[in-house]
Amino acid sequence: MYAKRRARSSTAERLAHNQLVLGSNPSGPTISEGLMNYIELLWELEQKAKVTHKKEKRIKEIEEELKIEEEIKNTQDEIESLKSQEESFLKRKKELENELFEAENHLKTLNQEIDENKFKSSKELKLAKKNQENLELRVEEINRNLGFVNSEIETRKKSIAELQKKINKSKENIDKINEEYRKLEREIKNENEKLKSEFQKKTKEIPFLILHKYHKIREDFPLGAISFVEKGYCGNCGAKVPSEVLEELKNSSGEEIIQCEVCGKILYHSEDLK
Repeated sequence: MYAKRRARSSTAERLAHNQLVLGSNPSGPTISEGLMNYIELLWELEQKAKVTHKKEKRIKEIEEELKIEEEIKNTQDEIESLKSQEESFLKRKKELENELFEAENHLKTLNQEIDENKFKSSKELKLAKKNQENLELRVEEINRNLGFVNSEIETRKKSIAELQKKINKSKENIDKINEEYRKLEREIKNENEKLKSEFQKKTKEIPFLILHKYHKIREDFPLGAISFVEKGYCGNCGAKVPSEVLEELKNSSGEEIIQCEVCGKILYHSEDLK
């Protein structure tokens, strides 16, 4: 079963250092002597690429976070609606205050006339007292309405202030996020250029067939085709690595790329990375 996941080397791979093969080094080590070195080199390059990938992932997160601009717009619309309501209540407040002023003045005059008994008959006095009672009720009603209107105005003022505070905080966050976004864009561009240059430079000595095999496996694992073996298990999928394969990896022996029998990633083991 395991053999199905191991890329057996062909005669062409064993002769990959032939000077006619791209990437060969006639005076360098054979595949069996250098395979683990090649895997280690590719592993190190992948680790650097993963750092850049994390930044690319953060870029995508920021793009989602920047959708808060639409939320800000909706909040601003809500504020405008509240302001419109507030203006209506302020207008109504003004009307009630005018009504209250007139009613209180009328009541004051009527009270004075009743106190001074300026009415010619008991009938006129009775009518005046009835008007007095109605005016007192009217003043009470106006004050009650004013209390409601003032409460509504204060509620909207408070809501507007809270929403504006929310907008200001969101705008501050957007400024920080945009700054982070621009910084990451620059870093990613520089790192990708350096990684591309470093990959081309450092993989020149890797035999063509090994590098070709690596790229084929990488098609299934765009973020990295190599899995570090830790405590006898594949670091990618967690599958247990057979003891004989683990021994082969530890001793850096063999002439073939070994893949995990479960996930298919290239297995890599190093005493330094335990």
